[in-house]
Amino acid sequence: MQSLEIMKHFCIPVRNKLESIYPYSPVYRVNYSGEVIVVKKTQKPFERAKGIVSYTKYLKRNGILVVTPVAMEVDNPQKIGEDCYIVYPFIEGRKYQGTNQEIYEAGEWRVIRQNTCMFTCRGYI
Repeated sequence: MQSLEIMKHFCIPVRNKLESIYPYSPVYRVNYSGEVIVVKKTQKPFERAKGIVSYTKYLKRNGILVVTPVAMEVDNPQKIGEDCYIVYPFIEGRKYQGTNQEIYEAGEWRVIRQNTCMFTCRGYI
């Protein structure tokens, strides 16, 4: 699927074909309404993509810090051809290097996620 066609479905005006910022799957960084966003291929089937959106919104409503899809005037996510695409805010960061600090922090987040999921998933699933 061409990037221009994907952007058209989300009503995001772009002039030129976009290059993915991720080598393994289409992820496009673009400006939209003054914000930097990413449009990316996501889970399929489409019902699963919508379920992920519902779940992350549920977590956010209940005080869990989680990135949720960008509110748009068109549906987000969208089924385009056989694939599903979704728009998220772009989060500035750096490439993972595998440093001792990064490994430590990943372990800390894993524990936090496990404890959080044990707390929140019981009432949702």
